[in-house]
Amino acid sequence: MQLRSRLGPALVGLAVAGGAVAAALLGPAGPAVGQSSPPVQAQIRVSSPATLGANGASVDVSVTASCAGVASTAVQVTLTEAVHGDIATGFGNGTVDCTGKSETVDVPVIVLIGTGTATPPEVPSQDFTTGPAIAQGFIQACDADGNCASQQPERVIEIKK
Repeated sequence: MQLRSRLGPALVGLAVAGGAVAAALLGPAGPAVGQSSPPVQAQIRVSSPATLGANGASVDVSVTASCAGVASTAVQVTLTEAVHGDIATGFGNGTVDCTGKSETVDVPVIVLIGTGTATPPEVPSQDFTTGPAIAQGFIQACDADGNCASQQPERVIEIKK
């Protein structure tokens, strides 16, 4: 009986000490009770007009983006244009700082390979030209806990020289 009465407090002491070591090594698990991380926010707007570049191989598209709750995030633009009975399409990305304030960046959209209707399909799609095009912006911001916010607006823009 005496062994059992000494063993109980020793096991409790060992469990408490082990928990303290684990807490010291792992650090805090998250915000304290009553506190919360700032919410993750992400917004993007594609501007018009866009600027034709590199003899039609690229288009510079301005986007205005804002995000909060993370340090920075990527913005993406996909551009599609009907050109002489074919399709010109491309993709580009950039980065914005997530300060909660709007930031405007120019995203270079480059013509993709293998999207044209020509044979073989490895040839580039048509080059971009001046005129209307469909632009789709994309932004997604995620914090360390996996909380995410995203937006993917689409609109018709004008490509100019």
